[in-house]
Amino acid sequence: MNIAIYMFINKHMLFPRYLWGATAEEAKACAEKFGQTIKLLPTYGHHLPPDLQHNVLQLMTVAIIVVMFVLMGKWGRFGSNGEKTKHRYVE
Repeated sequence: MNIAIYMFINKHMLFPRYLWGATAEEAKACAEKFGQTIKLLPTYGHHLPPDLQHNVLQLMTVAIIVVMFVLMGKWGRFGSNGEKTKHRYVE
């Protein structure tokens, strides 16, 4: 569920302005709000990159998702053979 929310936010809010370009109104609003921020990705035409703050948040979110899946596989409900097991750490 959390991954679906993350993908929805990225697809509909953060990257469309960079991948497909922004309208003049969106470009003006972004310039007012994020004009003085640091950007890692290049700006070309009306394609507006996310600022460094959003890139760091995205990297942290991806790291949390990766760690979550690693721990779910290691200590989760499913054993190494994929069958459902009892909770090992609850007595």
